[in-house]
Amino acid sequence: MSEAAQALGIDVGGTKIESLRVARDGSILSRSRSVTPADDPEATIAAMIEGAKGLLEPQVVAIGVGAAGLVDANSGVLRFAPNLAWRELPIAARMSDALGLPCQVDNDANVAAWGEYRFGAGRSVALRVVGPDDAPVPGAEVRVNAIWGPRKQSTDDAGCVTLARLP
Repeated sequence: MSEAAQALGIDVGGTKIESLRVARDGSILSRSRSVTPADDPEATIAAMIEGAKGLLEPQVVAIGVGAAGLVDANSGVLRFAPNLAWRELPIAARMSDALGLPCQVDNDANVAAWGEYRFGAGRSVALRVVGPDDAPVPGAEVRVNAIWGPRKQSTDDAGCVTLARLP
């Protein structure tokens, strides 16, 4: 991939879809945001495609999608989403078909951990747990240049954990 190559990153949540066009060094070149029609999978996919099309440039060579839920990263299928009406949705295939680019889909905690490892404050730290700040105790670990944890049909989230009980 050339230094001029760019990618689209899409974060799909229960309330918003944020799409970014980024340079190889991780710098944000442009962005768009729209409301997630969380109760309608077809409308959500359409909104993701529309946001991505608005950012496409000839230098864009790939798409990455992060979504909360049980994601089979190998097939790009979101099996179940706790905050969206998605079941067995082939996101990677739908995005790739619509935009003509390869698409990788993973759980949002994994995507956040990898982004932090590659471009954030935790750049190149061998072990850390990272998760979105708007979800209950999610997490993904980066260990020696790779996301660690179950990689098929898993969120890698710690889940909802009781940390303390008040009297």
